[in-house]
Amino acid sequence: MSAEVLATPDQKAHDSFTTFLRACEALGASLAVYRTAADLSRQQLAQRMRKSVSTIRRAETGQSLLTIDFWRTADHLLTTGGRLAAAWPHVAELKRIADLNRSASVAAHEIALGCLNPRDCLCFVAVAHWTQREVRALRLALRMGFYDWASAMQTDVEVVLGWESPRGPLPRLEEQLQLDELLERIALGGRARFRLLLAGPGQPPPPATN
Repeated sequence: MSAEVLATPDQKAHDSFTTFLRACEALGASLAVYRTAADLSRQQLAQRMRKSVSTIRRAETGQSLLTIDFWRTADHLLTTGGRLAAAWPHVAELKRIADLNRSASVAAHEIALGCLNPRDCLCFVAVAHWTQREVRALRLALRMGFYDWASAMQTDVEVVLGWESPRGPLPRLEEQLQLDELLERIALGGRARFRLLLAGPGQPPPPATN
């Protein structure tokens, strides 16, 4: 049997988080190299990017992935040829995998502690791909109107309206990561409403481990 099959949920969560952390630290180290080459201090770069010095420090030390817009701005100011933003999607994908494995580990512990029906357990609810249907279900599960929803997602109302429009653009990768984190943080009642809304009237809810 392969090591992947033998790995426990805890081991997978630990290994995937370590992989993500190293990639995030490498991305941050690249930012520090480019900043130094441009003869800028952290404070000077922070001023030019209109960010706090602590934000630059967290980015350079791999403590925070931040959004792709941050890295695009850094690319522009440091004339990197877009290398930082080009590396971001890979690191973001590693973060998504690490978050899913951590959630699976938590769910495994909850099941071991006494979940009577693991198929319907709400300890772990995940979405493989966010479409208009899933986005709308999460917003309604949180009892949010579009203005509150836009504020929670730190974007414009026009953007969140587009996510639920049949012809509108789907959330981008970084926005899907935000949705993943939001779903992970909501209480069990919100997760239950989310599953019921996805199922539709008169239909059984999908398995919690979709």
